[in-house]
Amino acid sequence: MDPTIEARLTKLEETLAFQEHTLEQLDEEVRRGHLEMERLRRELSRLEQRLIDSREPDIPSDNEESDI
Repeated sequence: MDPTIEARLTKLEETLAFQEHTLEQLDEEVRRGHLEMERLRRELSRLEQRLIDSREPDIPSDNEESDI
């Protein structure tokens, strides 16, 4: 095989391997981010519920209409 073509082919293979590795890392980071986002959503829901549960009965929530 022509040395120039072989060198180019080797470079392409190296580039492809690097890109595959980078894509795997990115995929893992996105997966972790998704899991963290889901965890935070659940925590937010729990905190919202605690806030609702702790309100005094005479304090209207944002969702309740007032007579004013």
